[in-house]
This record gives sequence, C-alpha cells and structure tokens, in this order.
Amino acid sequence: MASTNIIKSLGATDIDTQELVKNLVAATKAPRQKLIDVEKKKAEVAISTTALVSKALSTLQTTATEISSLGKLNQLTVSSGDTAVITGTSSGTGAARAGNYAVTVTQLADSQRRSSNELASSFTTTASQTLTFSAAAGASGFVTSATAAENVVTIPAASTPATVVSLINASTIATNNKLKATLVDKKTAAGGTGPYVIVIQGQSGTKNGFSILTTDAGVAGRDELGLDRAITAAKPTDNAAANATFSVNNIALERSSNTVTDAISGVSLSLKKTASATTVNLTVAANSAALVSNVKNFVASFNLLSDLVKRATGPAVEGDDVSGTLKADSSARGIYTALRAKVIKESSSKSGAVTHFNSLGVSFDRNGVLQFDDSKLTAAMESAPDDVIKALSNNRESPSTAALLDSGLAGDVAIAAAGMLKSTGVIKAMTAGFENRKTLVATKQSKLDKYIESIQEQYEKQFSTLNTVLSEFKATSERLKNSFQRKSE
Repeated sequence: MASTNIIKSLGATDIDTQELVKNLVAATKAPRQKLIDVEKKKAEVAISTTALVSKALSTLQTTATEISSLGKLNQLTVSSGDTAVITGTSSGTGAARAGNYAVTVTQLADSQRRSSNELASSFTTTASQTLTFSAAAGASGFVTSATAAENVVTIPAASTPATVVSLINASTIATNNKLKATLVDKKTAAGGTGPYVIVIQGQSGTKNGFSILTTDAGVAGRDELGLDRAITAAKPTDNAAANATFSVNNIALERSSNTVTDAISGVSLSLKKTASATTVNLTVAANSAALVSNVKNFVASFNLLSDLVKRATGPAVEGDDVSGTLKADSSARGIYTALRAKVIKESSSKSGAVTHFNSLGVSFDRNGVLQFDDSKLTAAMESAPDDVIKALSNNRESPSTAALLDSGLAGDVAIAAAGMLKSTGVIKAMTAGFENRKTLVATKQSKLDKYIESIQEQYEKQFSTLNTVLSEFKATSERLKNSFQRKSE
C-alpha cells in the first residue's frame, strides 16, 4: 500500500508537516490572491490616472480663465506725449478702446494733512486729552462709527510725540479711514534730535477730508492738536484735501485719486503733474501678442486633456502606463465630450462677426486635435477688439463659476471645467468610485486572509492527528518486531 511505502521510506515521525501545510495553503491562496491583486492595482492606477485628469482639467480652467477675464484681455499699448504729466497702462475697467486721446491735467488729487506745532525733543503732554475725528463738510468717504468712542483717540498725560503717533495709528478711526500719523524729526542741531512735528494724513480726495476737535480741559496755549503749551515755532501750514481735475478729449472730469481707471475704457491713467496749459496726447493701441500667447496655452491644455482621456479610456498599450487605465469609463469620456461641445458651440455672448472659436482661428482638425491659426485672432483684434473681448468673456472680470452666468466662449469652458472639479463634480465622483473599489478589494482580502487562516489551522490539525497515528503505528511496529525477535531466539 502507498501508506506503507511512505512510512517505510520516511518513518512515521519524519514527515515535515509544516512544509506540507505551507505548500497546500499556498496552492489554495495563490489563484485567489492573484485576482485580488489585479483588482487592487486596477483601482489604484485608476485613482492615479483620475488625479492626472484632474490636474489637466485644472490647467485647462486656468488657461480658459486667462482668455475670459476682462483684465487679461485688455492688453493695450499706451504711449504718452509727456510722461512727466501723465502715463497710461492697460488693465482698466471696461473693454479696451484703441484710439488717440487728448488729456489736460489742471489739478492733482491730494490728501488732507494736519500738523502739530514744533515739539521740543523733551516734550510730553501735561494732561490727558482727547482727539475727536469727524468727516469734514461734504466728505462722504470719511467713515465715522455709530459708537462714539471709536472716533476718539485718548492721549494720556506724560505722552511723548512718538506715543501720540502710535496711539493715533492704532485707533479704530485711523484703521477705518486709512489715516496715518507720522513723526517728522527736523533735527535743527547737527547730530541732535528734534524738534518734532506730528503729521496726520488721510486719503486723497475731498470726500476723505476730516476735522479734529481737541478737548484740552480749557488749557490755553495748545496748538491745533492740543499738544503744546510752549509753542517753539509757527505751526506748519495744513494741507486741504483736493480732487484731481483733468479733461479727456475736452470732457472735464474730476476724481479723488491720481490713478484713474474709469476715464478711458481699458486704460489706467496715472496723473503725474499739473500742466493746465498743456495738452498731452495719449495713443492707445490693442496689443494682441499676449492674447495670442494665452490662446496658444489654452489650445495646448485642451489637447493635453483630450489626449490623456483618449489614452486612458482606450485599449492598453505596452509601454504606456496611462493607456487603458480608465478603459471604457463613461464618466471620463463625458469630460472630453462636454468640453469639446463647449469649444464648438456658438458663443453665449457673440458679438459682430465673432460668433465661434473658429472665428478666432481655433478649430478641430479631422483627427479631433484642436488647432490655432493666430493670424485670424490677430486680424480680429485689429479690426474689432470689442467684439473679440465680448465673445470670449461677455465683458466679465472673470468667469461666473458661482452664479453660472453666460461668460463667453472661453468663460463657459472655464465654468464647465470648474464644475467638473468641484466637490460634487465628476472628478470627485470618479475618485470616490475607485476608492470604493479599493475598499471592496480590501474586504475581499480580509475574507481571504481569514479563510486561509482557517484552512491552515485545519491542515495543521489534520497533519498533527496523522503524525500521532503514524507515531503510534511505528511504536506498535517496533514492539511487534522486538517480540518476534525474542521468540526466534
């Protein structure tokens, strides 16, 4: 019998049951573990590929935003006939308007400044006092609080000029109105310090004018800020708030700042110097170079995403780690389909002859690759920049990703991409699905591990029993052999 041969050749106690159990368990586990490992790898690779798609989608959103934001589209070349009087740059509000503009600057905007008398270097206040700030007559931009205490700066007794400046700058009224107190050291003696002058300055423009009421307990001899009893010199002249006054093509304008963004559409003006008897010519021309570069980036990012999705959802290709990792995934395919439809469709804010992306030289070839003929865009910008900007952006400062309002050719692509990337979008859903697969695989792994553990215990028990039986058999055999030997003797 086979069992007799095994016992004869190995001996009952010489069977390596541990090795036998190991081999049997491995033979049972191997095919099942292989299936689990394959499932796990597929889920992990799918998650990794989805992350790549997410990154490519985010890049597309960024490049689409670059060509659908008014500030980015208003790329102008502005030249001034006298840069000492006025300069201009692009990035103002509104769509760009190329042309020549005659500008005359009659007054610069200025801020109100209130000064103390000269204060000796050893000066300290002799009594506590308060500075109550309020808006000057007609100063609509100066903010006061309904809480009266927030409009007051309390100056304790024995305060130095530096302390007074610090208290003013730390006050609520200064924070609300961007008031700034500074300490000017006149240093009349070589190597010395002082006398000092405290200067309180507001924002430019008459709307930001302010007044100060000093409560000094009736002490005479104080200056306008209530700081000095022994006046050492005449008080510096205060400066009144003023608006900038100028004209553009003989249209009189007034602004509270010397930086003006709403006089010439698409242009930010910087008023430098008053020259009421001089007319400065500004030449504004559309600059399509930056837009061409940004559209190239948009086309490249779209093709990158398109290629990634096509490879991932197609068949596996040897040497390509991405190919086939999202094979036939309808959600991934839907990303490309939806974005392609946005690129092909008519602009939600078409203007003039600019109705589609192909009006600007952006179109698909027969292989589905997005191409760009920059000469068409350049020509359109030269002939009808307003139409180009309107069609691309609907004249929005940025795509309406929150309210989902029509935002033009590029803006609508940016909105679509943003929707796919948000917490309830397709990318998060895909990732969650693959993570769920990993969880299911982990559950299968846990079940297999428990099953293998029970099988191992069963085998060990069976072979332990077999060893016991074989050991007893061998002992019986030895006894019989000894007994026969004694009888034969």
